Amino acid sequence: MTRAGTISSIWASRWGTALVVVLAAVTFIVFPPNYTAAFGLSGGKRRVLATADARHLLTLPPLPHGSRRISKWIAADGRGLATPAYPPSTPFQVDVTYYYLVPGGASAFTKLQNAAPKGGRLAGIGTLSGSGPFNIRFMWFSFRATAGFPHPVLEYSTQVTPQGELELRVDAFV
Repeated sequence: MTRAGTISSIWASRWGTALVVVLAAVTFIVFPPNYTAAFGLSGGKRRVLATADARHLLTLPPLPHGSRRISKWIAADGRGLATPAYPPSTPFQVDVTYYYLVPGGASAFTKLQNAAPKGGRLAGIGTLSGSGPFNIRFMWFSFRATAGFPHPVLEYSTQVTPQGELELRVDAFV
């Protein structure tokens, strides 16, 4: 082999090594070790882990003072909170839901919007309006991957009740 051939093969070898290192780093960032390990879990084990993560996420919303948890949505106030704004995108996601009544009506929504849950990032806001008093407002907060799941999300769905409270549905999708 000529000297030029040796130099070009060393250069190619170094770039090849650098490319492997970069690809490994990107794989580690996009698919953290606990995420790639989760691919091998059975559906039942994945569901148990995802449900545990979802329940943890539901402890994070900074609820305004005086908020109280209720067992289900108030059907008399409309069907707006009967389902999440955007249901899980795959059959492998779990959705755990808590409901609250929050004093302060529409101003409570602004307080929730301005106080992201710990570790969460505001990912979107939306409104769904209809005839009469039907006015649902939504917020989504995204979180870093945990326990093997790529995109945990907290979704707030809200409506003001006739009594002037904010009814809040919080869905944790993992």
